[in-house]
Amino acid sequence: MGESGAVDEDIQDALDWARQRLEEMGVFTTQDGLRWAAAHGLVLSVWRNGPIEDAHASRPTSRRKALRDGTMFARNTWLTRQAFDVLGSDDQFRLYELEDLVLDRDMIWPGCEGTLTDFGWGFLGESRSR
Repeated sequence: MGESGAVDEDIQDALDWARQRLEEMGVFTTQDGLRWAAAHGLVLSVWRNGPIEDAHASRPTSRRKALRDGTMFARNTWLTRQAFDVLGSDDQFRLYELEDLVLDRDMIWPGCEGTLTDFGWGFLGESRSR
């Protein structure tokens, strides 16, 4: 079968493992469960596990507001909802709108009375600016 066959088998094994784990987590038992799981993963990958996590873990400064757990939770929840909507859209360019929301440094975060600049000052150089 050659090297390509081994890669194909590895991919199939990874897919089988992922499907089993998703079934164990109950992802397929709820309507849109897979889309919710994908939205959560997308937010973790592009938002939560990035420079904002470093800001969240650091002490506030005279220029940067404290990014408390509740604020981070609210933002993560809101972004997950936005990602869920994007993943259900037929608009092939809708993902770019999500990118704009994630990177918008001036938009007031819903329910948080602050912006990405307020909470991420000093850590945003690792993120692409608008």
